[in-house]
Amino acid sequence: MTTADGRRIDFFLIGPPKCGTTTVHDVLRRHPDIFLPASKDKSYLVDAVPNYVTEDELSAYYTQYRGEVLIGCSEANLICSASALRRLHRYNPNARLITVLRNPVERAYSAFWYWRSNLLEDCAAFEDALAREPERERGDYRAANLCYRGQGRYAGHLEEVLALFPAENLFVALFEDLRSDPEAVLSELMSWLGVDPAKVNPEAMRQHSNAANMPRSHIVQRVFARPPSWLRGAYHAVLPARAKAVLRARIIEPILMCNRTPFRYPPMAAETRAELTAYFTPHNERLAAMLGRNLEAWR
Repeated sequence: MTTADGRRIDFFLIGPPKCGTTTVHDVLRRHPDIFLPASKDKSYLVDAVPNYVTEDELSAYYTQYRGEVLIGCSEANLICSASALRRLHRYNPNARLITVLRNPVERAYSAFWYWRSNLLEDCAAFEDALAREPERERGDYRAANLCYRGQGRYAGHLEEVLALFPAENLFVALFEDLRSDPEAVLSELMSWLGVDPAKVNPEAMRQHSNAANMPRSHIVQRVFARPPSWLRGAYHAVLPARAKAVLRARIIEPILMCNRTPFRYPPMAAETRAELTAYFTPHNERLAAMLGRNLEAWR
């Protein structure tokens, strides 16, 4: 898995989902010394996913690389997959890793509505989805994406990362800081990566990406984002990697973007919020000790 000139990928945005990875991705792509492909979250390295982007195929997403100082990759599910982290380490044990963490209660609810909008979550109520989590933990990769408690146990995920990579190779930001003072967080990140933050317009740092939305047409969403398994199989079996990369970037993703309309999801039930806050409290305390940060605001 290398670029056209044989370079390895230097850094990875590893997630978790719905914590601001898209915002960070979009800002870093604007830096002239950084190359990130437009496509993100294509199951790079996540080999639990059928038809994931293989090492041979990944180079197809880097054809526009023109010698930038750093090369990056964004995959919001990497931090939640122990096998993907091991695969990443085998590929580049010196890789730098970036993660943004969000109040896990808010992250869970945001993820529920995100997967509803993508037609992957079939529960109409958040509480029903939470009740199904034990069975989903035993399911396939799609079910794992719907484990709203599991993906928010950040301390455990970071322990798996730090078992493989040195602490100095990991940059951890908080979503709440990214929202309240994006210039400070993103400038610190760019300095940590070794590039000049001044090369990115401060106005670009204040933009928020991937806000809540819903598809205008469920038919269009299902055809282009959740096609039947036989069609997905044919797509991966027939088309070469370069053709798939071009098709995704120039046709599929623009159509899906045009099919979006802003959406404000309803407030979480107070009883559900209280239950999740209590559930995550010991996990957040472990995380606070690991990071040396006060996370009382997450209570």
